[in-house]
Amino acid sequence: MGSGDKPARAGKARFKQRRHEHADVRKPKLEGDGYEMVENDAPLMDEDDEDEDEDVLETDLLLTREITSPCLGRSASENSVASAGSQQYWDNTKGISMVFFNPSPDSDHTQGATIATLSLKENSASSTSANLGSTLGKRSFNYLSGETIVESRNTRPKVSTDPDDPFVLEPANKPSAEHDHHEPVFIAFDGSYQIFFDKRELSFGVQWEIARLVSAGRLKYGDIPVAVLDKLKGTNTNAAPQVVRLLLPDAVAKESTQFAAAVKEELQAKAPWTELDKEFAAHQDSPTAGLGCSGSSSWYGGKVHFIGKLKEAGKKDGKHNFTIELDRPELGPSSRFARRFGSYSFLRVNIKKDILNNKNMADDLAAFFYRPFVINGRVYRGLLSKEHSVFLYMTNERVENRRIVSPKDDVDSPGGQMSLLRFLNWHNPLKENQNQTVVKWAARFALGFSNSVPGLKLEAEHIHTIDDQASESWDGMGKLPSELDMTDGCGVANAPLLKRLREVFEWEAYPTAVQCRLGGAKGLILLHPLGRYNDTQTIPEAYVRPSQIKIKYAEGEPLDEAMLIVDVLRSSKMKTPARLSAETIINLAENGVKASSFVKLMHDGLEELVRGLTTWDGQNAMESLFYKVAKVGGVMGARMARELGGKSRAMGFGQIEDDNDDEDDEDDLQIDPALQQRSTAWWDDQISGQPSSLQETVMVLLASGFHPRTCSVLAAKLENVLGTAVDSYVKRYKIDVGMSCEAFIVPDPYGVLEDGEIHIKIQGSGMGASSFLGEDMLPTDVVRGKVLVTRHPCKVPTDIQKVTAVERPELRQFCNVIIFSTKGKRSLASMLGGGDYDGDKVIAIWQPEIVKNFRNADVSYANPPEGLNKCFVQNTETVKELLQRVPPTTDYDAHVHELQTFLLGSLKNQSAVGNYSVMHDNAVYEHGYFDERTKRLAYMFCACLDGSKTGLVIDPEVYKKDLKEFKDKKGKGPEWKAKPKDANRDGDNSIHLKRPSNMHSFIMDVCKKQGLAKSRELMQRYKDLLKPYATGKYDEDLAAVYFEAKEHAEEVQKMGCVGKMEELERIVAHVNRVRIQHRDMLKLGSPRKGRANVGFTNLKIEARQDMLRALSKEFVSEPTGLIFFSASDMRRVRASYAYYHDWEEMSKRSCERWTRFPWDVSMRDLCEIKAKAIGYEKTITRSFYDKMNIVQFARVAR
Repeated sequence: MGSGDKPARAGKARFKQRRHEHADVRKPKLEGDGYEMVENDAPLMDEDDEDEDEDVLETDLLLTREITSPCLGRSASENSVASAGSQQYWDNTKGISMVFFNPSPDSDHTQGATIATLSLKENSASSTSANLGSTLGKRSFNYLSGETIVESRNTRPKVSTDPDDPFVLEPANKPSAEHDHHEPVFIAFDGSYQIFFDKRELSFGVQWEIARLVSAGRLKYGDIPVAVLDKLKGTNTNAAPQVVRLLLPDAVAKESTQFAAAVKEELQAKAPWTELDKEFAAHQDSPTAGLGCSGSSSWYGGKVHFIGKLKEAGKKDGKHNFTIELDRPELGPSSRFARRFGSYSFLRVNIKKDILNNKNMADDLAAFFYRPFVINGRVYRGLLSKEHSVFLYMTNERVENRRIVSPKDDVDSPGGQMSLLRFLNWHNPLKENQNQTVVKWAARFALGFSNSVPGLKLEAEHIHTIDDQASESWDGMGKLPSELDMTDGCGVANAPLLKRLREVFEWEAYPTAVQCRLGGAKGLILLHPLGRYNDTQTIPEAYVRPSQIKIKYAEGEPLDEAMLIVDVLRSSKMKTPARLSAETIINLAENGVKASSFVKLMHDGLEELVRGLTTWDGQNAMESLFYKVAKVGGVMGARMARELGGKSRAMGFGQIEDDNDDEDDEDDLQIDPALQQRSTAWWDDQISGQPSSLQETVMVLLASGFHPRTCSVLAAKLENVLGTAVDSYVKRYKIDVGMSCEAFIVPDPYGVLEDGEIHIKIQGSGMGASSFLGEDMLPTDVVRGKVLVTRHPCKVPTDIQKVTAVERPELRQFCNVIIFSTKGKRSLASMLGGGDYDGDKVIAIWQPEIVKNFRNADVSYANPPEGLNKCFVQNTETVKELLQRVPPTTDYDAHVHELQTFLLGSLKNQSAVGNYSVMHDNAVYEHGYFDERTKRLAYMFCACLDGSKTGLVIDPEVYKKDLKEFKDKKGKGPEWKAKPKDANRDGDNSIHLKRPSNMHSFIMDVCKKQGLAKSRELMQRYKDLLKPYATGKYDEDLAAVYFEAKEHAEEVQKMGCVGKMEELERIVAHVNRVRIQHRDMLKLGSPRKGRANVGFTNLKIEARQDMLRALSKEFVSEPTGLIFFSASDMRRVRASYAYYHDWEEMSKRSCERWTRFPWDVSMRDLCEIKAKAIGYEKTITRSFYDKMNIVQFARVAR
């Protein structure tokens, strides 16, 4: 642990305390620059002395931790002695002088182990040596002999080939072999070096970075000079970034300070080290300090993500082997677990799909993660498998003799780590939740990893439980079924609580509902029926229902502070208009909506989109275009997401998605990810000023005074923006419906809505809409009349329902939510794909041409088909039954292993959700939407979706049969689902699934045909708009700076001074050289392993950014040492010539007269030149520009 880390400081404090209590314990002292030499002619301990000092015992215990782990052998009895002082185990060893002895060359290595000696000195006047022979088991000596070898700060430790030598370097990240679940996996660890790390109190970040390089195969422990470790002391912020530079100096290019300053903001956006220092400092004050909600500070912890990735390591004896390679930690969203126990307590291991989906690897993969993992002496255990990751938890265990040992009495480590079993009981106590199935018990751990932000801490007495409201059709027998629970998942919050949350998160609109976690409960909390203006309540209070309580805690015992905090996921927000998806379109069409209605909506939406991006004339035309581009690209939300990081979702802002889902893109640039500082997706190039996204590039050019008719690069970029938007609209079938909205659904708090009635009211603020478009085409804040409601997934005919929207005065305070009635035979939410009120969002549509022709499907489709349960194997074992089968008194490892089989169950039982979605699509296309086979596949999909919580696992024979009938023989599936990049992929020559001739035209075939035709028409319209300017226009403003400098250099040259012309020629030569490099980069792209060149634009965003930034650094780095040009003048001249030279070169060809080159390397300078040439420019900083609110442009556009 490092400086500022709690374990180190706490250990030192306890060491000093015992030194004070026991006068015989003497603090050792280092001599000078290294360790002192110890004479070998005195016994370290008299074996006949029965009255051993306590300092000798404590020293033995400390050295047991530091030296015998993992190299020195110990007998079982000695191990038990070493565990006698469980708290002493955690003591820090700073100040203990280690002296290591190598046996003489002629000594018997098989009989004698290397011996470690502790030298104790007081006032540098006397010394006491203690024989550690008693700790060496059968390989012990009573006396020392031979040459003394000491640690040198200028040499590396000697490496012995003897497996018993404490300087044997543990092979890092050794591939897994055929071991049981007791055998640890050493990801990166060496016992000897761990001594050096801990003695120097190297920070957690420094040790992680060393482990990362070791796990990546870029570094061996034996290659680390001990003297360098002294340079890595200090905080995470100061020391961790220096690891690669100091340990692998030849692998990292040195960058000038100007570059470091330029990228500082971007690096800080994801660099975790300062945040990690805050966490360690906070946890030193209190183990719960990272939870937030304390005092006036808004800080909270848990934002650092420690990540690894699983790698295949071949096969041995018929079994698959794996290793884990550690990645750079990054900042990200926080979670309750990370806040409570520290980010450093968790490691997320990402697993590629091809490994997860390989059935032949499943058993070996699960067996691998059942084992303990060791990184820097810290022991991690598999806690949860979810989606494509396995989460590991750092326990309080230690490594001893290559085995994992638990401290006596299961005490916490100073960092607050528990044993895995105690951690599991902290979150979801086995005793209090015995009626849960073990599968559901295991699934509850995902709640602790939910991305959330702490909102407000409540007092325990202000958290109440209220009953759920049952349907009138429930007979009161047994547990209330979810479809008959009219308030399933929705509790209540009083006005003071919601008001306080609004202040914390600075929400512009008053929150009617908040999705959150509170103790063992999850779901929504809805405004109390007393309303927001009631002043009878002043203390924040929450009311949760039984349907929300997923975890029970012991009654009468105080709750952990983490369980009293309202952890916020998101607040209520009304989105209008909403968008249809392919599933929704199919359902609507099959239930009576005409195809012409969708075609019209698609055409109208595309026309509006293109009109907004091609209206270039008139007052404020460019300002309006600026706003439209920002809206299409979601620029403002992306800026706020970058600014707010993990808090963006809770505050209502989105994030940009990665545009490349290829998981193997790490090889794109053949850059070692362990060494390179990769760019952050979608961040501007701070060197050149070039934005990363198309939309922001267009906005920067517009803001600088460029016009698409006169600036070829702007026109081309704008065409790409338009093409991307049109392509997404058509091929993703995301059709805007003007009269629609999307929001949380909540139950009627007053019971004033009748069966089949809903209430929708909007309250606008800030950038959000403030009104709906009513049927009369006029703005309104309340929806009235017939409305269709649906949610995702929408696969069954009854997943869309026609209801009536009404206005009730009692509900006017409940804005930005969709309120469902609590009356009727069953919950309306449950009719929509099995929904509830725990945070489900519903789309409401009142567009006349859609609503009037829609008819509700037969209610029988809302019930699963008979015999569906026979398709699954369900594990119904309860926690109570498991505890009877494997009681807590069982061997600890065996007990933990049994729990891990459930916690990591998805590794062996991979989800079939994706395949059943494909099979359902195929069945809809081939057999029809209402066919019983289609219905069964829809319910199979839904059952798979909830399998991790219900314990349902598909019968292998059923799965095999379904794949054969509905997927394997269906070729590429329906053509409407095909994407351009899927054509002939991997040599696949199969044909698309054909629609039977006796069936009606399929709506998605119609949409695709009509959409593609319309998109071609609109893109041609854009090209026609630019035809008069097809060859582009030479921008004299941009070239003028170069020609002015050239003219002045020529005049000076005529006067006999050639210096300025020579310097200008150096600028010209440099630009010419970099342009060639830019051309080659774009032409060659980047080859991937085993594949042809993929082309620059097809690379992952980070890969493109890295290549461009390397070039922009090259561009601005030269020329240097100029006398006749100031730095600012040289910068402008260089950019101006880059533009002119590019134009001149391209004019020699028949193609377009520009390339990206000048803009990629000098965007900021070219924009500055243009703005100054136009005049009336305003200079602002980039950070201020990014934070500017663009609502004013929205007003202009309207």
